[in-house]
Amino acid sequence: MLLENEQSFDRLFCETKHGDYFTLFYNEAFADDPIFNHFVIKPTLLERRKGTRGGVDSEMFQQQIEQTLRSIRSIAQKLHVKASVFIEDFWPLANELSKKAIEDHYRLSGRMDILSMELGSQKSNGDPKSLMSNPNIEIEITKDVENWNNVFVRSFNIGEGWHSELAKRLQRISVDEPTTKLILARHMGKPSGCLLLHRFPKEVLGVYCVGTLPEARGKGIAKEMMKKSKELASDEDCKFMTLQTIEEDFVSGFYTRIGYKVVFRRSIFQ
Repeated sequence: MLLENEQSFDRLFCETKHGDYFTLFYNEAFADDPIFNHFVIKPTLLERRKGTRGGVDSEMFQQQIEQTLRSIRSIAQKLHVKASVFIEDFWPLANELSKKAIEDHYRLSGRMDILSMELGSQKSNGDPKSLMSNPNIEIEITKDVENWNNVFVRSFNIGEGWHSELAKRLQRISVDEPTTKLILARHMGKPSGCLLLHRFPKEVLGVYCVGTLPEARGKGIAKEMMKKSKELASDEDCKFMTLQTIEEDFVSGFYTRIGYKVVFRRSIFQ
């Protein structure tokens, strides 16, 4: 369900192309970004290697992996994007797939933690002090795409080239996607933090795009946004919340302190 939520979110910002054994998510406006341009391997390929009984032989499986990687490279070149490869560490064939990606000139560019919180569990409450309300911070569900976009771009130091594409996508989301909410945080009345919530399937609420302006960090804004997100998830009878972090950003500890657990990790090859 966690991967379903993530891929549903990706479709809000990406186009897709499907092959026999992969799905490519891409957006030419974000051509160099490994998150908005990546492919995921379908379970149908992984299931073809089940050993000698009832499965395919090793040589045929290796050829299918190589052909899949070549197909992705060709499609990505035609689209002028740098498509990364997501390999989940829990896959039985993760090492084999990683080796093949490296042989095909992909390089490990990063690692991601996929975290989850089970709602209603006593263990998911985290440290109560970390969720105390701050009267200087207001959290709201918003359709103010301009302010949300500005906070997001500044929080992540994103170039202006992304701005118009993000605005177009966010405007569509705010009008046509009832399962998706834009959250805006104000500190002392000024827009200072952003977050996006995406519900899919109905039991899972995904937390994305958590950002705080550089000058507003250290004031508890992210904690208040996460508290609001949990309240909304409970109101909608969600059973789980999920989010992803980039390991090199060193933010997973913040989420584990408020009740999230690392469910699995992912290698990103680009």
